[in-house]
Amino acid sequence: MAYISVTAPSGASVTASCQGSEVTGSGTCTLEVTMIGEWLVTVVLDGTTKTDTVNVTAYGETYEAAVSYASMIRVTTHPGASVTATKTGQSDITGTADSDGVCELTVPAGALGEWSVTADNSETTATGTVNVASYDSTVTISLLENVPIIEFTVGDDTYTYKGAEIDISGKIKISPSGDGWKAWIKTSGTIKFTYLKTNVDLFAVGKGTGGGYYRYISPNDYAGGGGSGGQIVTKTGESITLDTAYSITVDSTGSSFGSIISAGVGGGASGGGGAATIDTGWSSATHPQYSYSSYGYGAAGAYAFGSTAFDNTEYGHGGCGGDTNYSSGSRGRTDGVYANPGAGGAGGGQGNNSPTGGNIGIILMRNAA
Repeated sequence: MAYISVTAPSGASVTASCQGSEVTGSGTCTLEVTMIGEWLVTVVLDGTTKTDTVNVTAYGETYEAAVSYASMIRVTTHPGASVTATKTGQSDITGTADSDGVCELTVPAGALGEWSVTADNSETTATGTVNVASYDSTVTISLLENVPIIEFTVGDDTYTYKGAEIDISGKIKISPSGDGWKAWIKTSGTIKFTYLKTNVDLFAVGKGTGGGYYRYISPNDYAGGGGSGGQIVTKTGESITLDTAYSITVDSTGSSFGSIISAGVGGGASGGGGAATIDTGWSSATHPQYSYSSYGYGAAGAYAFGSTAFDNTEYGHGGCGGDTNYSSGSRGRTDGVYANPGAGGAGGGQGNNSPTGGNIGIILMRNAA
């Protein structure tokens, strides 16, 4: 008598055969054989057949046979994210994504079917389902792919976005938006993407300027020129290099994102508001003089048509013209995430030929469609 020790999943049928002789078992088992020679071990589980061969050369000995029915769930997600796969009636399978954002989970035998897979980066979770339909297969799923990891540094402070909103008043705001994200940047600093699976759209508004013009109407009456909204530039579908620090400038010289996009200060004409233009991108419309008068009285700056595509905010208003009776014009609208983004300056009322310029601009970003 010799013995064949078979390692097989629970519930699998096991058959060993040699020259017309056959013995059977189930799962992991030990089969008694009475013949010297080569035995074919056949294992069947869930309709899938696996085989192994054993050469029995002496009685009284034990020979080993083994088959594997494992499958794989391959998850791509944020590096370091915790990954869990669950299925009713099965023990959870857990792992951690490596530095490339990959986590491979081994599905045991007897566990074919639908699995729920969750990735958690400590701030945000994402869940999806996969169907493990056969053994020796690998199914893939991507989770958190629409959530970038963004580091924004201002001075000695670094703020990191991983899906949970950050809002540092007057500096930066990054929020989830539908299946993607949006960012508002209102201060100079550096920005770095360490995880990003899409290109980005960029929208820059420069600093607004004062009208710089007034007219003496009567001994006590002056009319100021309407200010200009900041220059507006858009770029869509721009590629970002990971782990590269991009310099962000938002100040009196304009607004820029590295060398990718730059918007200068406004250049409004005397008496006119909102004389900046918007480049082809999110919108190809012109940012026109909303209204005009020769000496600025009653002039008003329009917002950049098409700028509402980002968040329904009218960005880049020009300033209104200065009124008579010693009053100055307004600096444009104050709606939006930040007050007066890219607003035009006040008109030159009160006999003042050096009206105050508008607020500094803003950089807007979002994931490209």
